[in-house]
Amino acid sequence: MFGIPKASKRLPWSAYVLIGIVILGIVLSIAFSSNLSALILEPPLTPGAWLESHPYLQVDNRIVSEPSSSLLIFLLAILYLRVAYLFFRGYEGQQSRLWWAIFMLFFGLGAILAGVSYQAFSFELKCRDYDYCLWTSWWEIGYMICTVAGVGAAFIAAGYSALSVAARLFWTAYALASTLIYCGVVSFGIISANRFLISFEMMIIFVLTGFLAIAANLIWQYRQIKNPLIIKIFKVGALLIAVIVIYFFGLTAGFAGFLWARGIWFNANDLLHVLLIGWVLYSYKLLQKSLLDAKV
Repeated sequence: MFGIPKASKRLPWSAYVLIGIVILGIVLSIAFSSNLSALILEPPLTPGAWLESHPYLQVDNRIVSEPSSSLLIFLLAILYLRVAYLFFRGYEGQQSRLWWAIFMLFFGLGAILAGVSYQAFSFELKCRDYDYCLWTSWWEIGYMICTVAGVGAAFIAAGYSALSVAARLFWTAYALASTLIYCGVVSFGIISANRFLISFEMMIIFVLTGFLAIAANLIWQYRQIKNPLIIKIFKVGALLIAVIVIYFFGLTAGFAGFLWARGIWFNANDLLHVLLIGWVLYSYKLLQKSLLDAKV
C-alpha cells in the first residue's frame, strides 16, 4: 500500500538516514525504558484513583482506556497514513511530494504510538502493577521522535518546493541533524530521568526553532520570487501553529473536568485531534495539486 511509485525505484539516501535515526531513537528509548519507572505522575495518582477519573472498558481483565479518545486518535492516524499514500501515489518524480508523504507517514506512525500510550492502553502501560501511575512511557517518546522527524521531512519538502539547491541541502542536513540531536537529548533524558528533556515542551522547542528559521528563509525567497506556493505553505504552517496554540489554551482552561463532572469525556487531547483532522484535510486540499518542485 505504501510502496514507492514505479517512477522512483528507491527513496533518496537522506530518507533512509532519517528513518534509521528514528529507529535508533526508538530502540534506545525501549532499551532504557526501565528508568522511566522513576517518573510518576504529579500529583501522585494510584491506579484506583486513575480509573475513577477516566472512562474505560474492561475486556477480559484488561483495561481499554478512554474509548472515545482512542477512536479519535486512531482515526487521525489512518487519515495521516491515507494522505501519505496519496502523495506517494502522485509522486511523479517530485521530491517535494515525496517528502510531504514522508512527513505525513511519520505523523501517522506517531499518532499510533501516542494513541497506544496516551489513550487506549494508558492504564495498562503506566498504572497496572505500579503503586502510583507513571508519567510517561517509551511509546510516548517514540511519538515525539516521529513528530520531530516528520517536521524535518516537511522542511525538506518546503525546500524542494520553493528554495534554491543550496537551501535544499541545508534543510536536508538540518532535518537529519535535528532529529539525531533530539534522539540524543531524549535518550539522555530517559537515562537521567529528567522530565523536561523528555517533555512535550522540549519537543515543541525543537520543532519551533526550525519552523521560525524556515519561515524566515521562505519570506526572503518570496521577496525575491513571488511564488504563490510559498503562500500556501505558510497557510498550512500557520494553521498548524494555531492548532497548537488552541490546544495549549484548552489544556489550561480546565474544561475537561467541567465536562467529565457531567458525564462527558472530551479533553484537550481530543480537541487537538479534532483540529488536526481538519488541518490534515485542509492541507491536502490546498497542496494536493500545487505542491511541485521549484525550477532552479
